[in-house]
Amino acid sequence: MTEASARVVADSITETGNRLITFEASCWRPVLAEQNTHCVLSRNSASSRAIPVEKQLAKFKDDFAAPIVWPREQRGMQGGSNLEDAALDDAQALWARMAAYTHAAIEGYVTDHPDAESRLHKSMLNRWLEVGLWQTQIISATQWDGYFWQRTHKDAEPHIRAMAQAMKDAADASEPRLLLPGEWHKPYWDVNGGHESDWEDAAALVATTPESSDFNEEGTDFDAAAEEIAKQCSVARCARVSYLTQNGSRDLQEDITLYERLTSNRVGSEDPPHASPLEHVATPWAENSQYVTMPNGKSMGPLPKLGKFVGWLQLRHEVLGF
Repeated sequence: MTEASARVVADSITETGNRLITFEASCWRPVLAEQNTHCVLSRNSASSRAIPVEKQLAKFKDDFAAPIVWPREQRGMQGGSNLEDAALDDAQALWARMAAYTHAAIEGYVTDHPDAESRLHKSMLNRWLEVGLWQTQIISATQWDGYFWQRTHKDAEPHIRAMAQAMKDAADASEPRLLLPGEWHKPYWDVNGGHESDWEDAAALVATTPESSDFNEEGTDFDAAAEEIAKQCSVARCARVSYLTQNGSRDLQEDITLYERLTSNRVGSEDPPHASPLEHVATPWAENSQYVTMPNGKSMGPLPKLGKFVGWLQLRHEVLGF
């Protein structure tokens, strides 16, 4: 059974001591809204709009995300002590009945409407299943103290606290790698949660790609071309919230194709680029740090001048300019 969990997929530090950590973390889906209130975090998350309802039904049935606490009703945001005996049995039975009914109702609807022309879109059907699903996220940041202070506190919502504590434990056990300016923090690439053949695969792709390509233009050296592939693949893998392609295999060309879709400005159309996955890939930039004097005279900082990471330049801003 899945439970709230976290693992570090990239951990880097600059010469000036700014540590950037990227986690892959799972929480109970209903607390995702609380997680998303933290503005210093860059994040990507599995989407109910993108995953087929058949897959969500299977997850709902085989890996149901049941509550980890059963608090008594009381005034305020925090629940009371856990229910016991018959009261606990009744609450858990209610939850089980609601889960069984929801699964049966949606499964029956899908069976009765096998063709797309007559079926409600998955982005709507999947919403009913969210209460029983786990949510996987990619989360990157340089400033973690405030998040851990709030979300591991004894009064924090128990389900988000479980994930936050798992993240803190993973960070405490991880050793950051020193990166110099021009070197890149790349989640899901090579030692950062990727595969040992990533660099070999990138080199092979450069060797077989015409020099007219975006990452192998005339005058670009071999290592720089491979690094550009690595950055693009890291972005794509963050966008998938996994280092595997959707069909379960690894394919650098598919990663690059996805990256190109994410960064396309589509001039003349209303479709914007999908910029958030580019936020996880970053390079040291010591100048991206400042202290701000507020109207009351107090100083606040360090804060980034651009983006969310103190002491780092996010690929989003280098590629897209916003």
